[in-house]
Amino acid sequence: MKTRQQPLFLLLLFFFAFGFLLSNNYRDYIYSNGIYDFGIADAGANLFVVPILSIFMFISQPKLDTTTVVLRVTFFYSIAEIASIIFPMLGVFDIADLIAYLVGANLIMFTIKRLKVVNRLPLR
Repeated sequence: MKTRQQPLFLLLLFFFAFGFLLSNNYRDYIYSNGIYDFGIADAGANLFVVPILSIFMFISQPKLDTTTVVLRVTFFYSIAEIASIIFPMLGVFDIADLIAYLVGANLIMFTIKRLKVVNRLPLR
């Protein structure tokens, strides 16, 4: 394993573990106690979908720059969410999910820019 990819694997593990805990434990706790949390329990797992898949793409396609990777993943999930309006078999449309995808995209961009984890084209 390259030493440059070790922080990416640590970030992947962190985002995966945090998303898993938020989706399984936090959601059950909020629902069972009737606590209003502004929809975080519903869209919580979607916060970490974009960062997790972006990190997978950083590792598998090293020639792409960070902005392109994050925009592709965010665009795909946003289109799938919007398509659920027309095709109900894809799921139920929820604006909170779209917002969670955008927040997740900002989260991974901020994390990468702040920690300087990915050595690619400069972030602007």
